[in-house]
Amino acid sequence: MKKNYLKLISSFLMAALFITGCQKDLKETSPEADLQSAKGKPKNECRLTNLTFPFGEYNYHYNSQGLCDEWDISDYGLFKQEYNANGRLIKSKLYDGTNLIYTIHFFYEGNKVVKEIWYDGNTTNVIDEVIYSYNVKGQMVRGESFMNDYYTIETWTPEGNTATWDFFIGGNPFYTGIVTYTQPIKNPYLAIPGIEYGFPFINPTYNQSKWSNAGEKIIIYDENGDPFVLSDYDPLQTTWQVGHQNYPLSTNFFDLVSQEWFSTTFEYENCEPGNVSGNSPVTKPSLTATGKINRMMLLKRNSSKSIKEQAKEIRRQLIK
Repeated sequence: MKKNYLKLISSFLMAALFITGCQKDLKETSPEADLQSAKGKPKNECRLTNLTFPFGEYNYHYNSQGLCDEWDISDYGLFKQEYNANGRLIKSKLYDGTNLIYTIHFFYEGNKVVKEIWYDGNTTNVIDEVIYSYNVKGQMVRGESFMNDYYTIETWTPEGNTATWDFFIGGNPFYTGIVTYTQPIKNPYLAIPGIEYGFPFINPTYNQSKWSNAGEKIIIYDENGDPFVLSDYDPLQTTWQVGHQNYPLSTNFFDLVSQEWFSTTFEYENCEPGNVSGNSPVTKPSLTATGKINRMMLLKRNSSKSIKEQAKEIRRQLIK
């Protein structure tokens, strides 16, 4: 099992993991809400198939109903999704090669996921359980694992974008993300039918923002609570190439900490042709950031180490 413990995002990670293959619990979900969720995507709606950035890539595959049935995350694993008859995500299985690592069940109240349960392989041994809560607008504002003593808090902009996320372990701050938006370019993670939030990550609301972010500052805290800036993508220098249905084809970020450019490219299927803005051709970034901080993955649940053990290792490596 791979043990890369750091990796970050602008697609950004977070706090996830609930659920259930139990039909009794799934009855809490409104059939009307399920049907709306399954049928809400028009036939000409774009679907994201690939995201590539210097640290790795995501690949998405869709079933005959247009729902994401496979999500392959480099240096993490392959998530295979299962849906009920109404198109509601009820189960995801994480594989490392041919090995089944976790089975994740999702529980709902109405059309909102309120709990995830992660099981070891195909057993009944519970590895993690996460509870989600929402504000009056229906936006996810907290994901908490009482079992493993961590939680994430999110705030939102008036436009419906994640403004900040704070990750705590044992009640103490560990990560903070401060996200900036400058243009109403569509968030590419909205183009993944069936996947409504980033359940593999500790900051899952990144999938729910309406706009594509222009910048993000990631802060880590040492054991005394002192902050250290890991990366800081300058929103004033960010450039996009925009294409189908106002989704980005590429984004170029400048990190004020490393003084380097980082590019991300996006590929889609099922799109109507659209006007492409930007002067440069879209080329995939080279995977040359080995050993650097991966903003796509801060902590990994498919590690042999617990979240707390990973946190200690990350601090040792990053805070000198």
